[in-house]
Amino acid sequence: MNNNNIYVGITGVGKCLGEMEVSNQEVAEVIIGVNKNKKYRSVGSAKLTPEELKAVSTDDQWMRDRSGIESRYYSQLPTSKLAAEAAKLALENSGRNKHDCQFIIVATVSPDFLYSPPTACLVHRELGLKVRNQLGLENCLVVDTSSACTSFGSALTLGYSLIKSGLYKFGLVIGADKMSSTVDPGDRSFSFLMGDAAGAFALERVKSKRLDSFPWGANSFFCGTDPSGADKIKAPAGGSARPLTLSLLARAETCVNKTRPDKLWQDGKAVFKDIINLISNTGVPAEEIVVGKALSRAGVNLSDVDMIFPHQANLRISEAIADNLFRRGFRGKVYDTIQKYGNTTSAAVPLGVAEAWKSGELKKRMTIMLLPFGGGYSFTSILVRWTADIPCPV
Repeated sequence: MNNNNIYVGITGVGKCLGEMEVSNQEVAEVIIGVNKNKKYRSVGSAKLTPEELKAVSTDDQWMRDRSGIESRYYSQLPTSKLAAEAAKLALENSGRNKHDCQFIIVATVSPDFLYSPPTACLVHRELGLKVRNQLGLENCLVVDTSSACTSFGSALTLGYSLIKSGLYKFGLVIGADKMSSTVDPGDRSFSFLMGDAAGAFALERVKSKRLDSFPWGANSFFCGTDPSGADKIKAPAGGSARPLTLSLLARAETCVNKTRPDKLWQDGKAVFKDIINLISNTGVPAEEIVVGKALSRAGVNLSDVDMIFPHQANLRISEAIADNLFRRGFRGKVYDTIQKYGNTTSAAVPLGVAEAWKSGELKKRMTIMLLPFGGGYSFTSILVRWTADIPCPV
């Protein structure tokens, strides 16, 4: 089949939140409590000195002022179960039989297991998909993608390509992370930002007439990286570059507010400035920023975009990006969920889309921009004419 005659649509969406809503004050109590009770504190006491208490003191207003976050959800379940619940809703909304699923791509930085099995394999099991039929083994590709907070953009690019190539007709792309497991709970600079959630899209081959005059094509995708930021968001130890040892863990436990080396850390001030400039800087030509380059590639004007779904790193970052884009002619809405859900990494963008679609704000024929960005620095901009409420299997 000529792939020029193959069209791809998003025909179902779903989301899943961690089962426990956690307030800022609850997180603050954990941060102080963890630092009071560290086993190996060099001061030799469970009491914090005034200087140490100042270093870890935080409250609801402190967190709101720095991030815009008011609450987040934590889960006792692994990432695969969050992913599967979101996938079930996406399948239900698509109107397709789950056994028609030909691929499962899970975008995550917090897999159930470090090396094996793939989280997507576990999602396949959770969904109860057939492994064999009368003719033998079923065909289903399972893949995990990991590119920090850009993981869902990478997964969606791959999922689109699998259908556009003609190899597959229907599959799931899921962004899921249990971010509460990736941070040191005593790190007040970072741990309060994170939440646990999943968002899922059902992708399938659709009839071209369903896409109106804006087919979802190769030019809708713009992916890239700026490796100058590679060391500004990272877990310093635990990988092949610096294996985790007991001595590294012990050193991290000797002082208050020192992050475990196998947990995520970021240079918050640098990331804040760098990301805003990379995505939306008004002081440079449009083609030197991510949004401008993506629009140019797709042949779309910024004023024609109805809604933008950026990664949810920090409300102040989203607001700064929105301000810059309004100066360049944007007239739509930048959709934020961080106030309620925190930074859910791979789930952040599909979570926003699922919420906007369910509420009715995201309507058929709207032109939207999905804008995951994060560690690396990495980024993906994907322009879509929305079709989720008109499934059309072929």
